[in-house]
Amino acid sequence: MKELPVRKKIRLKGYDYSQSGYYFITICVKNGHELFGKIIDGKNNFTEYGAIAERNLIDIPIHVKNITVDKYVVMPNHVHIIMIVTDNTVGTRYIASDPLATDADKRTPFVNNRTPYMASLQAKSKQTVSKAVQQYTASVSRDTIVSGLWQQRFHDYIIRNEEEYRRIWQYIDENPARWEEDYYFVK
Repeated sequence: MKELPVRKKIRLKGYDYSQSGYYFITICVKNGHELFGKIIDGKNNFTEYGAIAERNLIDIPIHVKNITVDKYVVMPNHVHIIMIVTDNTVGTRYIASDPLATDADKRTPFVNNRTPYMASLQAKSKQTVSKAVQQYTASVSRDTIVSGLWQQRFHDYIIRNEEEYRRIWQYIDENPARWEEDYYFVK
């Protein structure tokens, strides 16, 4: 019997991704498909899917407490984010799965305690970068009705100082203008 390959661990061993800090995240569309739009003259021209990806990215702090999106760019086949974890005392708002939740509930700050099971989960779980990414990718997949939209894993980098932060901020800011030089650019 052929032995299956062992997946390489991509998270920093022993690091608590729920601790306060700044994280640079890259999430890619599966197989590099340019579903989110085109870059024309250095400017992003979103498809409907790109607009959904951006809207859900902006909404991350509404659904995932203590996570802030500091800077982002939605590119044709990937997303870059500087995400800030500020505290880890309350868990993810799984309100979208609550059948009693109204649209207003889903877009307001953490206030819904209708489902005891969900409230229990929220109280027990820590905020982590992985949970925020999982919530984001699931919401984009749900809203676009595209299954298998994302690559299975995402890339993260722990931003350690002001110099790295400024370099990454600039990279995100200039990414559309440098699209044809980008690693993820598909000819």
